[in-house]
Amino acid sequence: MDRSELFPVTVYLRNLIAGATGAASAGGVGDDAVRAAANIQSVTMVLTVVPILLVYPFVQRFFVSGVMLGAVKG
Repeated sequence: MDRSELFPVTVYLRNLIAGATGAASAGGVGDDAVRAAANIQSVTMVLTVVPILLVYPFVQRFFVSGVMLGAVKG
């Protein structure tokens, strides 16, 4: 993949966390940079998980019906 805007969310999250962690672990960096890196990681993870948690309850019935349909012997 040569275009960063087409990366999946998981790859974007990994790159963001790696960049924030690398910047915070550089020599001579204070507590503020470490806190900022931790905040970036936390906010990114929450923003990644929240849409899944909001959509799943509405789509759950389709998962259950698919499992039940596949479990019926015919």
